[in-house]
Amino acid sequence: LFGGGSGKTIECPDFTQMTYDELKEHEYYKNNTLNFVIEEVYCDEHKFGEICEQSHNAGKKIKEGAKIIITVSKGSANAKVPDVYGWAETKAINELKSLGFTVTVKEIASDDVEEGMVIKTDPIRTTTVSSDEEIIVYVSTGKGDKVITVPSTIIGITKDKAKSELEKLGLIVKVEERDLAA
Repeated sequence: LFGGGSGKTIECPDFTQMTYDELKEHEYYKNNTLNFVIEEVYCDEHKFGEICEQSHNAGKKIKEGAKIIITVSKGSANAKVPDVYGWAETKAINELKSLGFTVTVKEIASDDVEEGMVIKTDPIRTTTVSSDEEIIVYVSTGKGDKVITVPSTIIGITKDKAKSELEKLGLIVKVEERDLAA
């Protein structure tokens, strides 16, 4: 029965000090003591997932089973992309998601940024965007392959001399011999 319940009167708690996840763990939510209706709105004063308001004031006497509208923040309608450059991947993702952003991770090699750390975001940091915008987080896989031009001076010299010259360039040399007469 909506609005009727057992007829027992309860004091309405203050749900505005909670997040939606915390509300779902509250005994009144779990036990269906109240008829919760959840609405989501953009709200500059509350972070994503925080409860902005409730339809019954805290402390008000209401009947079990009464309908209560809980308004949950979708975050600000617009938000600045935070500067997560140099952060660990998980920490950066959690920060972006807490602001309501959708996050996609792409991995790229970097000689300058340690593996597992954020190199950049798209849109770039401190850009103001819609809070439901997708943010691409570029995470370092560590040092990439180096491109080296093999000097033409190794052509026509002995195998040992060529190997020595290439090792001086920091290359690991593996010699494979082939029979070119075949």
